[in-house]
Amino acid sequence: MFKVIILSYDFSKFSEMAIPYVKEFRNFGTEKVILVTALEYEGLSARLVSRSVELSEYKENTIKRLEPVKKEFEEVGLDVGVFVEYGIASEIIVKEAIEEKAGLIIMGALGSGLASNLLGSTVQNVLKISPVPVFIVPAK
Repeated sequence: MFKVIILSYDFSKFSEMAIPYVKEFRNFGTEKVILVTALEYEGLSARLVSRSVELSEYKENTIKRLEPVKKEFEEVGLDVGVFVEYGIASEIIVKEAIEEKAGLIIMGALGSGLASNLLGSTVQNVLKISPVPVFIVPAK
């Protein structure tokens, strides 16, 4: 059904809640999941933003933090890609979905940042700009 899925993963409990759904899609023909994590500049200190070496280290550390999630998907037979980039989360998620020809984007309803009343702002923005279907995991 969806050979490639994008999982927007920001280390929040809401993105954690999406993991079982991604695993379940394996039973319906999903072969690959790409973990997409956006690093937004606003979350970094001015000192960090001004130093490219520290930016690189921050990105590398984020990739390392994704390793347990990657392993969890590999254990159920999924091919796993990791994409970490600086920028606006919604744009990064949608751009990666298009480039990878993903059939579905999976996101937690809320993220690690400040959330609006019903859905996180990143989810709202992805819904507005994505040509790819979006599966939203509800906040329980």
